[in-house]
Amino acid sequence: MATVSKRDKDAHTDTLVNATCTFQVCDVLTLFDVTEDEAEEFLSNNRKIIQGRMCELGWEVMEHRGEMDGLKRKDDSERRQALDQLTAEAQELGLGY
Repeated sequence: MATVSKRDKDAHTDTLVNATCTFQVCDVLTLFDVTEDEAEEFLSNNRKIIQGRMCELGWEVMEHRGEMDGLKRKDDSERRQALDQLTAEAQELGLGY
């Protein structure tokens, strides 16, 4: 099972919220003509790649939705600092960054 989870505090309620995406063997079986063992092996062999790509796409979706909602972007130095922090966290989690 490949899982990506990021915990952060909700700005409005000060409670912890999660963004999680999980792929399971049944997902692989839906896409490919493989056995359950082959699907498990596929997820195991590709876990870091899948996690990294899911994170990348998550950022793209947030940027796009933020623009659609008219959110003001941070200046580049603030943004770079935030991305550096997230990259460091991803490296600590072993996500291949």
